[in-house]
Amino acid sequence: MGKTQIAANLAIALAQAGKSTVVVDLDLGGSNLHSHLGLPNRHAGLGDYLRARTADLKDLLVETSVDGLRFIPGG
Repeated sequence: MGKTQIAANLAIALAQAGKSTVVVDLDLGGSNLHSHLGLPNRHAGLGDYLRARTADLKDLLVETSVDGLRFIPGG
């Protein structure tokens, strides 16, 4: 099991335990945490924010199918 799968599983477990959770994909070169969360790779991400800073960081939050779990893509 890799680091990305562990991060996804930990984030899901925390959210399911009732904790408000945000998981951030910091692999800016080959981000794939979205696939472990069952999400498409079509959202602006942290890399886009760092390059352009045209959006507010909170605008990058993506809702997931797990209650209490939000995601910031690497992109």
